[in-house]
Amino acid sequence: MNDTNVNPQLQAAVEEVMRTKGITDVNLAYPHVALQNVRKGKKTFQWHIVTLLACVVYIYGQIAAASNWKLLVMCLAYWAIETIFEQLNALVFYFTKKAPFWCTPGHNSAYVIYIGLNIEITFMFGIAAAVCGLTLPANHADTFLFLPLNVWIPMGIGVFCLFVETLLNKMDALTWYWPVWNRKMLLFCLIGYSGAFCLFVQVYLRASFQAAAILCAVSVGAALLSHIILVKKKMI
Repeated sequence: MNDTNVNPQLQAAVEEVMRTKGITDVNLAYPHVALQNVRKGKKTFQWHIVTLLACVVYIYGQIAAASNWKLLVMCLAYWAIETIFEQLNALVFYFTKKAPFWCTPGHNSAYVIYIGLNIEITFMFGIAAAVCGLTLPANHADTFLFLPLNVWIPMGIGVFCLFVETLLNKMDALTWYWPVWNRKMLLFCLIGYSGAFCLFVQVYLRASFQAAAILCAVSVGAALLSHIILVKKKMI
């Protein structure tokens, strides 16, 4: 491993893992480096996390100030569901002993939460859901090229997220190991990203506040409970 685009600390950590564990595939070394960073906890703290937190609080505060409570609880529900998917990804590594579906080695992160999730990414998910809801047109009947803007907007956000993910992969900030990661899989991810945001929009527009609040409570509760169990069992 000798890539000038890779963080020197990350490169050194990967080489150390490959040497001590006898791993020959660099993509199999990344999860072990990520796991080391998960267990470092606050030792990796960086001050930009405060700025990111302030951005999230500001955006959610603006939603609350507009009394858009349904959007607020839907954003929290989306955020929690994404966290559950990240927990499942960590379990892939736990059970296969090889690699998760995606991995964030984390040497440039302020805090690595799971093997494939850091604090910067989780804040991104929280902000992305809010941006998706806030950019919807006031007139839900507005269309563009025969499709409602309520479809184009979440699809566009999904495309942007996949574009960012691909760039992160090129920089080894987000790594993939399994051979399913190919062009067909990226198309599936595009459908997954855009589909998830489209579903978010449809539930937000069609569900009652009571239904959205229940979804939020169940999602957040499930994410917290599973986190406690997985940490206690040392499965993540």
